[in-house]
Amino acid sequence: MKGDKKRHGRRLSIIREFALNTSTHALPSIARSESIQNRVFWSISFISFTAIMIYFIVKAILAYFEYPTQMNVSYHSEWPQYFPAFSLCNASPFRYDRFIESFLNYTNTRNLTNTNDTTTLSAR
Repeated sequence: MKGDKKRHGRRLSIIREFALNTSTHALPSIARSESIQNRVFWSISFISFTAIMIYFIVKAILAYFEYPTQMNVSYHSEWPQYFPAFSLCNASPFRYDRFIESFLNYTNTRNLTNTNDTTTLSAR
């Protein structure tokens, strides 16, 4: 009987020490509380906010596994089909007007082009 009480007291001591030193919010307050009202308040707060956290985590996981897409595909058949018969939209933030000036400056300083026109780029 005494051995069981000793083990039980030791377990409570370990749990209390963990609760006092954990970084989880509210657990140190529960362990430090000397009145029942404070302990009940911190316990209810901890349980309710843990439940809210679990709700939002489950909601986010379920939304992820729905695999939502933002793609709309439409098909229009027009004859005659002019080139290109289909087009792809590049969603990258690449801007031609910002790229071409530095590109032409680079090619002209290295004498990689045969043109004196630095405002346009043409294939030869």
